[in-house]
Amino acid sequence: MKYCPRCGYPNPDDAKFCMKCGYQFPDITQQPPTQPYPQPPPIPAPSYPQQPSYSQPPSKRKIPMILLVPAIVAAVIVVLGALEAFLPGIASSIAVAIVVLGFLNMFLQGIMDSFYPQHPPYSRFGISVASSAETAIVFTGLLEIFLPRIIVAMIVPVASMLIIFLGTLEVLALLRY
Repeated sequence: MKYCPRCGYPNPDDAKFCMKCGYQFPDITQQPPTQPYPQPPPIPAPSYPQQPSYSQPPSKRKIPMILLVPAIVAAVIVVLGALEAFLPGIASSIAVAIVVLGFLNMFLQGIMDSFYPQHPPYSRFGISVASSAETAIVFTGLLEIFLPRIIVAMIVPVASMLIIFLGTLEVLALLRY
């Protein structure tokens, strides 16, 4: 029994054509036995001396990013200190609002991740791009609870600009990687 190389159908040993697809089997008696051609010995691949690896100098762009977070924290401390000097009791309220806002931001990000699991976490510098709008809304609400409305009117634009700035930094950092 021999099998057709085209369709795999079993045929009798003396068949000249496949009974299913018509493939013509080669005539074994007419072909002289073929001898394999002598193979040349394999040529080894040339070995090159290994180049020494040079360590890259640290990127100059990462240094400002590393210094940016402490600079923002220092600026917040200076602003809170100035507010405490001119308007006693306000700086502690703002500090409480910032801490609560941080925890609320983490909570909102957890909710966003549970509703949108395919959404990759775009979090850098502690504020996420996905919840920046929610953070700004909650931040305004917390400030209105702790502070008089006139001070909220002064702080909200600055805080919104800071949130937009940090969100922009996150997007730029994502585009860079």
